[in-house]
Amino acid sequence: MMNEKINNFIADKRTAEEFLQFIGNLPALFWNYHRDTRKIDFLNSCKISPLEHREKKFLEDLVFAQSLCVSQDFFRLKMFVQSMRQGQPALSVLRVTDSKGQLFWLKLYGAPLPGNSNQYFGYVMEITESISTIHFLMRKELEAEAAIEQFDYPVILAELQNLRLIARNSPAKEFFAFESGNLRDMTISGLLRNIDKDNLAAIYEQCLTEGKWEGLLSFSGTMGNLVWGDAVLKKLSLKNKELLKLSIFNVRETPEIGLSEDASIDTEIRKKAYAERLCAKVSGESDIETVLDILLADQFYPGQFEAMLLLTPVGKKYRVYLAGQPFKGQNPDSFVEFAQPLIESVTQPEIGHRIVGDAFESTDPLDWALFIPFGIRSYFTNPIYKRQKLKGVVVLCSTGSDAFSPDDIDIYSLIEPALHETVFPRKNLKKNNIDN
Repeated sequence: MMNEKINNFIADKRTAEEFLQFIGNLPALFWNYHRDTRKIDFLNSCKISPLEHREKKFLEDLVFAQSLCVSQDFFRLKMFVQSMRQGQPALSVLRVTDSKGQLFWLKLYGAPLPGNSNQYFGYVMEITESISTIHFLMRKELEAEAAIEQFDYPVILAELQNLRLIARNSPAKEFFAFESGNLRDMTISGLLRNIDKDNLAAIYEQCLTEGKWEGLLSFSGTMGNLVWGDAVLKKLSLKNKELLKLSIFNVRETPEIGLSEDASIDTEIRKKAYAERLCAKVSGESDIETVLDILLADQFYPGQFEAMLLLTPVGKKYRVYLAGQPFKGQNPDSFVEFAQPLIESVTQPEIGHRIVGDAFESTDPLDWALFIPFGIRSYFTNPIYKRQKLKGVVVLCSTGSDAFSPDDIDIYSLIEPALHETVFPRKNLKKNNIDN
């Protein structure tokens, strides 16, 4: 019977047999959904263990499926089934429990047959082991972060307890011109210039209590001259050892380009100048991805995030735009399935924005499906309105944990004028649509 169904779509008998052999060896249950009768035929015999031989009922009977789904995830299955019945491509990741109460992760994907929307093909796969592997890899990320040689800007590691240096990458060696032989005789405080003990103590205290400090610091350059840089000090753990990581960006000979030397006084001036600079950079730009690349390359806190998502509702459809190395080579069409739940997560009353400090600790399947597979560990999601109408949602993404703070919401919002200038006035945004 199964061979007959495949032969209906593959004329060459040998090709049909090879296809059957291929999907028969895959750890997924493939199915053909008939939209006219709303019936499902399975194309192989793979068993999905948590469904306990009830795969057909799970896909056809939402009341039954709800009894297996984790309550927070059931709406994802409803959205998938709705897309399936409408003949729209769909992807969903959700959690179910078996009769013993054990938790499992499932991935569902489906799409209509090209040229015959009445025939809809898809698969369901148990991915619990894959999620566990990602879970393990994310735990190892703190160790990987210590592999500082990969960075093309100065990075130094020091012991948190006494600030003594233990490692530096090649750009740091060139920047500070010190030899590895006397490395452990030096401290982070010994590299700094023009900072008193009280300010240094305050920076250290913030690293201990909040895990991170960002700001302007001065150093001695290779020629002994005073130079300035945007610094990020971050507490991390490596093999049960507490460390402090110093990263230095935008090294220059004056504290601020075109601004006064007192960074504490002109913070508001810096914000205004930054927003105006972004608007000038994107002015006249016609490509939305290029706009996002510009915003990504010029951050108020350099290096704070490595990727961006822009979601825009257009009528009953959504469009998705991507920027940054984590999403390099990805097709925005593969993200549109998540546009609606992501937008809803920040447009409910009294929410306004959303900060996820560590997606690795999240139980939200959206994080595991949309962010973690691309190495995104923390992110900031912010809706943008114009005349009380939602124009879009911006997601700033970092591969590090706790990259965003509620105290800096106003700083993250500084990119909004540039988006209003270039993106949201358009009437003809391009590509990447899905139906609600």
